[in-house]
Amino acid sequence: MTSEKYLKYQTPKAPADVNQEFMTVQETAYVLGCAVKTIRQRIASLGLKAGAGRRIITSRADRLAIHEASRITTLSPTARARSRSATRRSGERSGRATAKEEGRLRHYTPDEAAALIPLSARKLRELAYLRKIPHSNLGGRFSFTLADLRGVAVMYHFEPFAAG
Repeated sequence: MTSEKYLKYQTPKAPADVNQEFMTVQETAYVLGCAVKTIRQRIASLGLKAGAGRRIITSRADRLAIHEASRITTLSPTARARSRSATRRSGERSGRATAKEEGRLRHYTPDEAAALIPLSARKLRELAYLRKIPHSNLGGRFSFTLADLRGVAVMYHFEPFAAG
């Protein structure tokens, strides 16, 4: 039988507002759809300063970092090692995500992406399914970051032949 302490501290709880600036570990686990233990481990492994005192609080920037860390763990072992070494070289995070960083993390649906580049949403889905263009497959749905869309644009860019 589970104890009262376990129910209080180790079960994810729905936050009052999912867009609030600061959340407890339990609320963060609920929003990110994982266990409270996983959130605590990610906070420790990323070296995040998650609040003073006994109560652990996460900010929006912390939640973005935790989410990004969960995406990295789904990579192959060699890609994961490259990612870790790049993180070590870049130095310590400031703890706050800038608007530029948040823009890099935004994922666009194929319909939204089709409005940004001259390909239809259907063609984007088809190319992503065939793994011919860079994309993310989060939760079984295709999505595209701005870097992915830039990659698609570069792939389909051709220089004119030289006159000669």
